[in-house]
Amino acid sequence: MAASAAHVVMLQRSPTYVVSEPGRDAVALFLRRWLPAWLAVFLTRWQRCGQLSFDGGPVSTYPQTVRGWLRAWAQEQLPDGFAVDVHFKPKYDPWDQRLCAVPD
Repeated sequence: MAASAAHVVMLQRSPTYVVSEPGRDAVALFLRRWLPAWLAVFLTRWQRCGQLSFDGGPVSTYPQTVRGWLRAWAQEQLPDGFAVDVHFKPKYDPWDQRLCAVPD
């Protein structure tokens, strides 16, 4: 279809998990303040890789629990009465397809 159409739009068919992340990394800011730039960047990269690895363990072991946490975190940040299950309840487990990190 993409080869013969003038314009193709891809739609997301299901909701996605959304996590609010701080716009600024406090650890990175601290390291950049006190260490040479090359070392701060190196350590920040490893800190983020380690955090992703650590976060992935519980997600794959306890997907239903993490699903509940993600829903609760979304609900805390949304207005009262917002249809959380309509917009933030994917059919797949966290990290199986996508998890969107939104700054602040």
